[in-house]
Amino acid sequence: MQGLKSLRTLYLRSSSVISLPDTIKYLTKLEMLLVWSCPKINLKMELQGEVRELRLSLKKFIIVDLESLVDLPQLLLQASANTLIYMRIEGCGNLEALPEWLQNFTALEKLEITRCFRLSSLPEGIERLTSLKELKITDCPALIESCRNDESKIAHIPVVHRYLKNASFLQSHLW
Repeated sequence: MQGLKSLRTLYLRSSSVISLPDTIKYLTKLEMLLVWSCPKINLKMELQGEVRELRLSLKKFIIVDLESLVDLPQLLLQASANTLIYMRIEGCGNLEALPEWLQNFTALEKLEITRCFRLSSLPEGIERLTSLKELKITDCPALIESCRNDESKIAHIPVVHRYLKNASFLQSHLW
């Protein structure tokens, strides 16, 4: 990976990859990471002493159908806290919580969460995401209910969508 310094998009789909290589930290021009239907992948990457000051340029982070995922990749995401504008988390049935360090994403404009059935609340500090313009939650009943019960967490977000496609009727509200 060290030789791919100009790589802007990395797309892994239906792969037998079990983890991202540590050398991904050298992809400083990487703007989009899409990981789709890689059932064995573990994205948890630990911050190590030599990379604590790492700066990456991710703008879009998309993960889809990663049923075994329980943690977001801290190394990649925190290193892109000032550049990440779009995050989509879909079909991550074992993801129970979003990390509190998500509040450090100063550039995040749009967050989409779909079919993450165990996810029951947004992280503390989400109200600090002043650039967040849109939040879309689809088919996450517990998360939708949590947002309904504590609207103060998302009151600063101009557009909030919530959908329950599997309900007897479609619920879509702008708060």
